[in-house]
Formats: sequence, structure tokens, C-alpha cells
Amino acid sequence: MPKAGRKLMLVVGALVLLSVPAGAEAARRQSVTREPPQTNNSDQGGGVLLANRPGGFYMGRLTVGERVDRHSTYTSKSNNSQYHYGYAIGDVGQCLWLGPSRTTDGFAGYLSSSYSNVSNRCSSSQRNWLQGNSGGNIGSHFNCPANSRATFGTRTEMKERAGLYYNLAWNGTNPTGGSARDLKAYLEPGTEVWYRYTTRDRQKSVVFVNGVGWGFVVASKVPHASGRWSRPGGPEMSCWQSG
Repeated sequence: MPKAGRKLMLVVGALVLLSVPAGAEAARRQSVTREPPQTNNSDQGGGVLLANRPGGFYMGRLTVGERVDRHSTYTSKSNNSQYHYGYAIGDVGQCLWLGPSRTTDGFAGYLSSSYSNVSNRCSSSQRNWLQGNSGGNIGSHFNCPANSRATFGTRTEMKERAGLYYNLAWNGTNPTGGSARDLKAYLEPGTEVWYRYTTRDRQKSVVFVNGVGWGFVVASKVPHASGRWSRPGGPEMSCWQSG
């Protein structure tokens, strides 16, 4: 075959090889345009929550204007809200689910209509790991078993002064923890909090604070309360009671 013909075949072949993965692996980079209403003690910190599964355990938040490389979308039949699985850009830097608390009804259309196609950084295996073991893969200790009916924390009080951070820069594909980011407040000893879980590396715990919302504190500075759960102003229940 003439040299020119061989070059043409190689170029055409390269175009074919490049075009297939681009369509199959692309994610959509979009911006958060609005946040859910802060009701039902769902959260009071602004932004849209990041979790291990739709409406699951708190793992951070994206504020209006921050971006996500969206891989897929799920609409919950229980609250009719939308949840997006993808790579949270910025301090978090992890593949997680973006969406409102499970007590928030009908929250959808909160990502920009404009987007750019980018390489997909999230896999189905990562998604399955986050949701696996009823969500229990992400933590070393929970206030109630991960497969229980509890949807909030256990009331307790801070043992020592600690900063509350809205995000972690999560490490690894199957994260064990991460460096604290986005300091929101300092919690003094005796501050009322609702403890939810502790990261796999046992370094950070997730708590809810009235007027502040969900966030991360140093694990050793809060009691790892368990066995019962409640919402602020609500009755205390066993882990196997719905509320």
C-alpha cells in the first residue's frame, strides 16, 4: 500500500478509536444554581448535601456556583426529589451523591441547564461501594446500625472545644477519611449536638448543630452516643423506630 494510503488509514482509525470512548465515558459538568429549603431539621448550613447514597449519610456539601461532573441522575419515589451521582469538584474532590435531605420533597432542577462534556471520573463500582453494607462501608461507628430506621443523630454534648467543618477532602477511591475543609464555627464544651457517625479512619465525626447544620469535628472531642436517635425538638426513639 502506498505510504499516503497507510497514513490515511491510520488517521481514520485513530478518529474512530477516539470517538467511541468520548461518547461512552463522558460526564456533564454543571453548576449548582439553588439550594433546598432549610426545613424539618434537614440542614441549616446552605448548599446542597453530598452523601454516600440518595438522602444518605452526610459527606459534605456544594454551595451555589460550585460544580459537579454529573454521571447519572435518580428521582426518588418517596420524596420526588432528584439526586445526582458524580464527581464533586473543589475541596471535596470525590465521587458522591448530590441532593437534598430525604425529608425534603420535590427538590429538582437545581443544576445549570448549560454544561460541558468532560471525562467521567466516577465508576459503578465506586457507587456500589458507597451504598454497600447499607451505607456502613463509609464509617467505623454509627449512632444506630447503618441498616436501621434511624435518619438522624443521637443527642449529646461536646466534650472539648472543636471546630466544625462543612467538608472533608476525602481520600482514595473508597475513602477512609480526609482533611477538614470549610470551617464554619467553633463548638464549646457542652454544646448540644446530634452525633451520627465516625469516619473509617476514626479521625472525624459527623454531627448536627442547631442553627449551623451538619458538619465534621475531631472524633475524640464528641461522645460517640448510640442506641437511640431523635431530631431537635422531637421525641427520642429506638434505632428501629421510624420518625
